[in-house]
Amino acid sequence: MTAAGAARVVRRLEELVAAGGTLVSWNGAGFDLPVLAQASGLRAECARLALAGIDMMFQVLATKGWPIKLAVALNGMGLPGKTGDGREAVTLWREGHHQQVLDYCAADAVRTLQLAVAAQGERLRWTSGKGTPQSMSLAGGWLTVEQCLQLPVPDTSWMDQPLRREDLLAWCNAG
Repeated sequence: MTAAGAARVVRRLEELVAAGGTLVSWNGAGFDLPVLAQASGLRAECARLALAGIDMMFQVLATKGWPIKLAVALNGMGLPGKTGDGREAVTLWREGHHQQVLDYCAADAVRTLQLAVAAQGERLRWTSGKGTPQSMSLAGGWLTVEQCLQLPVPDTSWMDQPLRREDLLAWCNAG
């Protein structure tokens, strides 16, 4: 995508949010929006979108102290799984399989929305890598990234290298 094309995406997202829409993602604040910021040159605009949006993975990180993968959350909620892998998508794109990557991205967006709706106001459930059932209350609903930053910091003293909220959002303040 060209810088101009990426800028059009950012402007369209801003329009949708200004019209009352909510940007909902899984790791959008930590991956999608920083990539879009770099591609478009519109870092400040992407940072505002990230902070005002709902990033479900960021809420897990802010609440629990660690992130989980979208595939793990989908499985835990009994929803259809992902149709591909992001790393594989990069290779496919470079090989010219653009429609296959676009289809994967569209399916990912649908799965993300299904997850947001399924867990809203209830609980997000998943199984840890060790097979232990996990959950997180969503009685208060999904929060924006900005609201997640107001949550108490979870105890991660037992972790060797915990991922901190600030680390994930460092790009928002860069430059």
